[in-house]
Amino acid sequence: MGGANAGAPILARTTPHESERAARPGRWMRRVWFRTATIAADDRPAVDLVKLEAARVALAASPDARQRHAELAKLLVRQGNPAEVEALAARWTERDPLDADALSLRATARAWRGDRDGALRILSGMLASPSMAPAAQSEVASTLALAEDRAGRPLRACALRVAAAETKPADVPAVSAALGCERGQGRSASEARWLASMKDDATRARVSAAAAKLAPGAALADTVSGDVAVDATWDGAAGVDLDVGIVDPSGRRLSWASAARNVRASDCTSVAHEALAVTSGGTGPFLVEVVRADGASSERPITGKLRITALGRTQVVPFVLTGSRAQVARVNVGMDSRLEAITDGWTWGTCDPPFFTDALGVRRMKPGCR
Repeated sequence: MGGANAGAPILARTTPHESERAARPGRWMRRVWFRTATIAADDRPAVDLVKLEAARVALAASPDARQRHAELAKLLVRQGNPAEVEALAARWTERDPLDADALSLRATARAWRGDRDGALRILSGMLASPSMAPAAQSEVASTLALAEDRAGRPLRACALRVAAAETKPADVPAVSAALGCERGQGRSASEARWLASMKDDATRARVSAAAAKLAPGAALADTVSGDVAVDATWDGAAGVDLDVGIVDPSGRRLSWASAARNVRASDCTSVAHEALAVTSGGTGPFLVEVVRADGASSERPITGKLRITALGRTQVVPFVLTGSRAQVARVNVGMDSRLEAITDGWTWGTCDPPFFTDALGVRRMKPGCR
């Protein structure tokens, strides 16, 4: 029974594929998340009607609750409901005239009517809001100053820059902007006061040098780029000034005449062209609209087109504006992922997954994740 091979080890048979796999070293991989965008002509509102009705019921049950007002306001702006937005803003203002979010909602209602000057005037009320920290008030003042520059009102812009610096007197950029305004208007006494308020000679030198670089009109040289950018052109023969607006997934309406810091714009008072871009890390629908600046409807339709760029994609969407306002397009920003090899020194963080869903059902990216 023994034979010549008795007691020899038994060798396992392997296929060529298994041998190759065993010899090949493994690699650690990680999932990398990134945002993608689709662009389409779309005039449908981006709101869940069930959530909207639930927000109405919740506010009716707690009419003095600030958060209930804020939740309904965001949904109504995403729905594009001017009449109900105005009514809600009026009720909210009666309860708290200087609430920052209530003022923002009132400004949105004015902007939808084409009254951008009225919108800016209402937003300036944020500077007296007790609910805002001084640093936030300074940022609002600086943003509104830029909007006044875009509107061609440098004196108002300078008044707001001085207010921003008064609210944040240790901030070198804010004080430099105010100092540049004082110099431009020949106010030597005010210029000396600002310089004397600096803590040391080195800071005074920095502020003075920065102010010297602020030539009149420099703030108008916006580079119009961002995550969602819109370049609008229309029939200039009609002599109508149109404004571009973007409603983001959180229910904020962004335009050049707003208090949003993440906005860039150019040709804001042109009767044939305007460019607007927003920087945002959010996901969900961004709604693009056009509004007649005078707020009045006209029997003459305005034809034009929007060149929309979002996260590397570009599409041209034509439009015909027959009334005072119209939603023209939607940019849907979502999340996608791919596997990449882990490089040396890479450690797991908190970005897997990198997004979460907020109370309004909007998917957002976690801070610090890209």
